[in-house]
Amino acid sequence: DIYQLIKKCHSLNVLIIKTPKIKQLPDELPSCTRLDCNGCTALQLLPELPACTQLICNECPSLHLLPALPLCTQIDCSRCSALHLPLDELPSCTRLACAGCLALDKLPALPSCVELNCNGCVTLKQVPALPVCTQLECSGCLALQRLPNELPACRQLNCSHCICLGRLSLLPVCAQLNCSGCTVLQQVPELPVCRKLDCHECCALQRLPDALPLCTQLSCYGCTVLRLL
Repeated sequence: DIYQLIKKCHSLNVLIIKTPKIKQLPDELPSCTRLDCNGCTALQLLPELPACTQLICNECPSLHLLPALPLCTQIDCSRCSALHLPLDELPSCTRLACAGCLALDKLPALPSCVELNCNGCVTLKQVPALPVCTQLECSGCLALQRLPNELPACRQLNCSHCICLGRLSLLPVCAQLNCSGCTVLQQVPELPVCRKLDCHECCALQRLPDALPLCTQLSCYGCTVLRLL
């Protein structure tokens, strides 16, 4: 029995397990720094992971919750369709991939996050402050209404097809912006260093920045009420 075998391994540092049969893991893996349970489709609950720095649990559709992860820097829980993140904060997380988490309606505080991918989180309504994030992917978040007021470090933002998003963050260092298909978006903020801007099919967009001094690629077809280029 896989569960009993793991339970007897008291000093596990790395656990890689990929089987659709396992439904549970031990209550705690106190020494585990890396857990990879990708594709464990019957797994409903993860153990306590006080020392974990890397967690890969994508494609676990039965998984409902994550434990506290005070030291975890990399988390991939993509396509965990039943997953919620009730945690207040992921203080050490620098890379979070939660794309396709269909039940995810809220993200924890992410003060250290450099890369966030929440593409296709269709019930997510807002993104928390991301003071050091350089890359944000939130395409297809159909219920998303709010981004942070400013993304001071963000160089790449993809919020395409966020059909409820009415306003973008201030983006002082953004080099690539894709906001195509944001059908209620009316204005794009100033983009002093943007090199690639895609805002096609933004049918409510009325105004682009007054200047795009570094832009080499611009796509704005289907912007039927756009007044200023």
